Amino acid sequence: MRYVIVTECKVGQGRMQEFTTEVQKWEQDAMSSDHAPEMHAVYLRSDDPANVLVVTQFSSREAAEGFNQHLANFNNIVLACVSEEPALGGYDLFYAATPRGAEVIFGQDVIHD
Repeated sequence: MRYVIVTECKVGQGRMQEFTTEVQKWEQDAMSSDHAPEMHAVYLRSDDPANVLVVTQFSSREAAEGFNQHLANFNNIVLACVSEEPALGGYDLFYAATPRGAEVIFGQDVIHD
């Protein structure tokens, strides 16, 4: 079952450029790992771009656990740039859909012909 780690934080005033630069450096290193995530994305709120949601998706919880050192490095980057303690959480991917239809149902990949 795919596993998703979600981090929600507020980047401190004047720290967005540093945050962006450090996240991009981290991604370059992290994506070459044997346990690299399938997807990593950073979302900003249009009404307050300092509010950041970071989503990192792995093929499984085990892959995420194998990636722990990189996650610790990422958390250090986040902590250095945020104005308050970030909210962190992990989730099993239960359901996902694309224009082609359901891609994941009850945690299992759907095979399309």
